[in-house]
Amino acid sequence: MNEQASKHILIVEDEPTVGSVVKKRLEKAGFSVDWAKDGEEGLKQARASEYHLILLDVNLPILNGFQVLEALRSEMRTTPVLILSADRLLEDRIKGLKLGADDYLVKPFDFGELMARIEAILRRSVDARVKVMQVGDLTLDMVARKVRRGQAMLDMSDIEFRLLEFLVKNRKKIVSRADIAREIWGHENYKETNVIDVYMGYLRTAVDADRPSAIITETPGDGFILNA
Repeated sequence: MNEQASKHILIVEDEPTVGSVVKKRLEKAGFSVDWAKDGEEGLKQARASEYHLILLDVNLPILNGFQVLEALRSEMRTTPVLILSADRLLEDRIKGLKLGADDYLVKPFDFGELMARIEAILRRSVDARVKVMQVGDLTLDMVARKVRRGQAMLDMSDIEFRLLEFLVKNRKKIVSRADIAREIWGHENYKETNVIDVYMGYLRTAVDADRPSAIITETPGDGFILNA
């Protein structure tokens, strides 16, 4: 049996061509797919059914994608969300990720890249069945998506949590920016923006601020390492 057959995906997309093509290609790959054509219907379906992943457009009728995402996360719904949008501004990508999106893919996109990102997100969802990860005085609660260092709770976004999780899984190993881009964003085109450095800066501040020594350091040769 195709492993994808048990995976249920919701597409929330108002463009008929994009929605139809993506739905057909995903079904051909073995996924079970529903398609909502506006934000209100998408939110309704996301609340009514259990999905493994939601593909969410931003510029939707009635409710836009950011409003849908914000509503889902405010209700503590943790279904992974991959935003599909024609908006190329870095600010829009950061907004989507801070609202709780798991990834952000700019239109037009190659279907192969979309599949790679879907597979990466679903793989992370399986990894999340590990309830707690701990290295040194750093504890990651994989269910609540919370981080503690010693007795202090650390405030961080979902994307920062995923970066830290990746570093923890590769502790004491150098991970390159290409490794990070591939794992977190599903591609290696990180040189087009400074998004990796922006989020690594946020993460290092959250983890190492006001500490006598840093456990996340930048390494010569375009990488980072967690020494914990």
